[in-house]
Amino acid sequence: MPKIKLLYAFESQDFTYKEQLEILIEQMNSDPLLVEEIKHDLETLKHPVPWRASWILSHFWERQPEKGKLELHWIIDVYLSVSQEGILRQFGKVISLYDFTDYRESELINYVFELLANPATAIAVRVHAMEIAFKAGIKYPELHSELFQCFEFISEEEHSAALNARMRAITKQVKRLQLP
Repeated sequence: MPKIKLLYAFESQDFTYKEQLEILIEQMNSDPLLVEEIKHDLETLKHPVPWRASWILSHFWERQPEKGKLELHWIIDVYLSVSQEGILRQFGKVISLYDFTDYRESELINYVFELLANPATAIAVRVHAMEIAFKAGIKYPELHSELFQCFEFISEEEHSAALNARMRAITKQVKRLQLP
């Protein structure tokens, strides 16, 4: 069976998902072509569960941020081109690990604010979008007031502990940035 098929099988009763992930990350470290194959599967949405490919890649890049940084433009391209919340959640988390980039910045800013403003968007996707918007606001401070307007809207519509906690944390971070 080709490596990529083994990678997606996840049917083994012998290993937990975390154990399988560890095995996959070891394989990806030793075989960079495997990473490219997973990326290709994700781009073409060839795999029946494309978010699993994004889940594997996000864990790989979280553990090796220098490799994720090299892939950041590709990650942003995918993030801006998909609507599957599983992929948005995983890649939003990866994008939020890094400083805000100039690459497709206006599109990325608009998109994360759209995600934030849509109450139908999954909470985890919105939480990572908040972090990306916050980091964009470090570069463009006027965005923080727009982010706070989104917070007001979210507070009226949503009563999620995760969203409320992230809004409080970001508000504190913005206040710290404004101190002389």
